[in-house]
Amino acid sequence: MECKSRALRKLLAQLSAQEESFNHFVSAEALPFEAELKSCASELSAHAAAGEMLDFRRCRTTLVSYLKELLRRTFATPVDGKKRAQALLLLIDTSGSHPEAAYLVAESGLFVKAMCSNLECEDQPQQGLLLLTVCLAACVAHQVPESQSFHSFLAPLVDLACDYGSFKPFRPLQIHAVEALVHLCYSRASRQLLSQELCSPKVESLLRATRYRSQDGAPVRQHTFLVCLLLANLCDLPMAVDPGMSPASFGYVGFAALWTPEDFFVSLATALAAAARGEPWPPESELIWPCWKLVHTVERLSRHGYAAELRLCATPLMTVVARTRSQKAPEHSVRIVRLASEALRAIASAACNDSEALRREARFTIHFVEALKEHAEEMPAAEDLLGFFLDHRDPLPYLMHADLVSA
Repeated sequence: MECKSRALRKLLAQLSAQEESFNHFVSAEALPFEAELKSCASELSAHAAAGEMLDFRRCRTTLVSYLKELLRRTFATPVDGKKRAQALLLLIDTSGSHPEAAYLVAESGLFVKAMCSNLECEDQPQQGLLLLTVCLAACVAHQVPESQSFHSFLAPLVDLACDYGSFKPFRPLQIHAVEALVHLCYSRASRQLLSQELCSPKVESLLRATRYRSQDGAPVRQHTFLVCLLLANLCDLPMAVDPGMSPASFGYVGFAALWTPEDFFVSLATALAAAARGEPWPPESELIWPCWKLVHTVERLSRHGYAAELRLCATPLMTVVARTRSQKAPEHSVRIVRLASEALRAIASAACNDSEALRREARFTIHFVEALKEHAEEMPAAEDLLGFFLDHRDPLPYLMHADLVSA
C-alpha cells in the first residue's frame, strides 16, 4: 500500500528492523477498495467543513461500510497475517489523517473485538501485528480519547506499556502503548480507570523500562517523556498500593523518581513551544501534540502543587494564548485560553519574586493581552491576569482567588 505519512513510514521501518520477514509479511499491493476509502474519508472532511449535511451523511454511511470491512479483516479466521497487517495499516493511516474516520472506527461496534483479538499475543514472533494493533489504538485515542470502547481492553494495553506481560515487548511497542495511555488521560472516565489499573508493581516496571538504553547507549528520550507525561496527567490521583505500603499519588512518585532527574519540566516547556509552532516533540518522534492537550497537562500540574516548577512554561503558554487570535488559530481555542489563563495565574502566584520578569515576557508576546481581554468577562483567571500584567497588582496566593474560593 502507498504510505504518505512520515509517522507510518517510521512505523514500518521499526517493524522491518524488528522482524526481517515483515517486508514480505505486508503485501505491497493495495486493497481493492483502498483508493475509494481514502477518497471517501477526504470527502467526508470536506462536507463537514462546508456544512453539506446530506452529502456528509451519505459519505459517512459509505465510509462506515469500508471501515467495518477493514475491522472484520483484522479478526477473520483462519488467521491470515498478511491480510490483518494490510487492514491494520490502512486503518492507522485513515484514522491518523481524518478525525471523523477515527470516531467512526471507535464507535463501529467492531473496534473492541478487533483490539481484543489482536492483543492476545503469547510469543515474540507475533509482535509485528501487535505493534500495528497498539498503533491503531494510539491513533484512535489521539482523536477520540473519550470513547468508552477503550475500557474493554485497557488492562492488556497497560501491561504492554509497563512490560508486565508474559513476554518482553520490544521498545517501539512499549512506546506506542504508553502514547495510547497518555491520550486516554484526556478523558475523565478513562483517566479514573487507568489510575486503578496502574498499581504500584506496574508503575515500578514502567519506570524501570525508561532506564533501558538504546543500542548506541543513549537514553530513549521519547519513551522517557511519554512516561513523565502519563504520570503528570495522573498527578492528583492516588496510586493503588500493596497492603502495608504508604499511600502515594502518581505525582509524588513521578516527581521523586523521574521528573526531577530527567528535567521533565524543561521538556514540557519545550514540548509546548514546539506544539505552538506545529512541530513534533521529541523531534525524532514525529508526534505533533495538539496545543490544548499540553496546556491541559500544565494546568493540571499547576493546580496540584507544581506551579513553581512550571515557571519555564509561562512564555509558551502566553504564545499559545496569543495564537488563538491569529488566522491559523489552534483547535479548541476557547478551552486553551481558559486552561492557559488558570495555569498562568497559578504560576504567577508561585513566582511572586519574579513578577517583573513575567510582565516583560507578556509585553513581548504580541496579541497575548488582547486575547485575555476578549475572554476576561467570562473567565475570572483571565481577568485576574489582566490586573497582574496591566495594573501591576500583586498576585494573590493561588487558592485565595474569588472563583476558586466559591468553588
